[in-house]
Amino acid sequence: MERPEQRSRGAVTQASTGTAVVIDTMVVSALINPDRRNPASSEYRGLIDGRMIVLSFVTVTELRYGALKAGWGELRRRGLERDFGRFTVVQPDDELMRICAMLRARCEQDGHGLGHRVRRKHAALQDVRVVVETKLAQMLARNPMRMDFYKKYQEIIADYNREKDRVTVEETFAKLLELARSLDVEQRRAAEEGLSDGELALFDLLFKEEISKADRERVKQASKSLLASLQELLLTMPDWTQNTSTQAEVKVFILDNLWQALPRPPFTDAETEEVASRVYEYVWQRGASHEPLAA
Repeated sequence: MERPEQRSRGAVTQASTGTAVVIDTMVVSALINPDRRNPASSEYRGLIDGRMIVLSFVTVTELRYGALKAGWGELRRRGLERDFGRFTVVQPDDELMRICAMLRARCEQDGHGLGHRVRRKHAALQDVRVVVETKLAQMLARNPMRMDFYKKYQEIIADYNREKDRVTVEETFAKLLELARSLDVEQRRAAEEGLSDGELALFDLLFKEEISKADRERVKQASKSLLASLQELLLTMPDWTQNTSTQAEVKVFILDNLWQALPRPPFTDAETEEVASRVYEYVWQRGASHEPLAA
């Protein structure tokens, strides 16, 4: 069986024929976490030296997930975001969505939909993976509280990689389609709640279980007002993540805003400080990645 480092090296070698090189998650990890016990690290550097390094948005998602899963602290995660600044990240765009639409139309023309059994199960499975990964990347970029969907996807693919027989392929195909349907439902949740994507992200960060309907509505209003206020504040602070004084200003601004907006009870002082910290982490990550807060 081919070793992981051999697969990664092959990907780098093939992409390095031009002025830019696309690298995968394993290669990025080797570059930003150099390990002297891993001789592949220096080989990767030799292959890509002098070239523009390009990352897929899926690679960035996987690295951020890995950091969260490993329990990295704020300083270490900030270092990871600074490392991303050294690379060019390719984001999903209209062209990618156009390709996904063409895929669906072609499947129907061939006599089957994406939800039906197909003859070329492995190829169809890869097609569905592209659609699911694209949706996941877009959704996680808007709302970090959707990480459970990504974890579910990782579990499905891990099961598939262990044994790729006919039954496993069919089961994985069905699981991915079910996950894709659940992603569609999740993407409609903002509209059903009467919130924008950005407001929903803050609402999920602020949400508290077992609160009354009236308090739930107050949390919604707190999400709306906080997003509008933050957008206005950050317009005058384009590089606020690079300065400790502006970081402190944003942190205090969020806490003060929530101190006034969240209903008391049911929120305690400690809970207000906790959710304010979660919101700050989310806002900081968006700022460090040069991504605006979603409207």
